Amino acid sequence: MSHHAWVKTYARLTHLEPATCPRCARRDLAMVVYGDVVTRRGWGVLWCRACLHGIRLSRLDPVPASVPIRPPESAATEIPVDIRYVEDD
Repeated sequence: MSHHAWVKTYARLTHLEPATCPRCARRDLAMVVYGDVVTRRGWGVLWCRACLHGIRLSRLDPVPASVPIRPPESAATEIPVDIRYVEDD
């Protein structure tokens, strides 16, 4: 399981295509993006609810129009604390 595989999964999701977890192959993915709705710049997290592996998404500029942007102050309550993050390749 590579960081690159997760980035490809992010691309599929933003194009509204079906995607599975690169680690466990389940279709139980979650993604939240935080940032500025005017500039469409932000950051986020993509993870699998089944195996709790995922990646941090930084410097998203622009955030695709298909992805809702949430206020940054809600991040502390919306991202599970036990995600095992895959590091960049």
